[in-house]
Amino acid sequence: MVEVWIRQRNQVTIPVDIAQVLGLGPGSMCHMNVVNGVITLTPSHQPASPPLDSYAGCAQGAWGESPEEVEANVSADRASWDR
Repeated sequence: MVEVWIRQRNQVTIPVDIAQVLGLGPGSMCHMNVVNGVITLTPSHQPASPPLDSYAGCAQGAWGESPEEVEANVSADRASWDR
């Protein structure tokens, strides 16, 4: 049995050797349950959705490489809208 500390904001760190055995790492999804005062944490083995900020910059260059190209493309798109 391994003892772990509950930190601020109720965070618990899973020891490295246990995480490796279960194949857990950053972004892993688990299910937590309490039965008769016992906490269970079960890996779900489903890929977790990536955090929203991981998409930052994914459309870089889609409207142009320079600020002038981006502005020209956005202006052309706006001009094509039916108003």
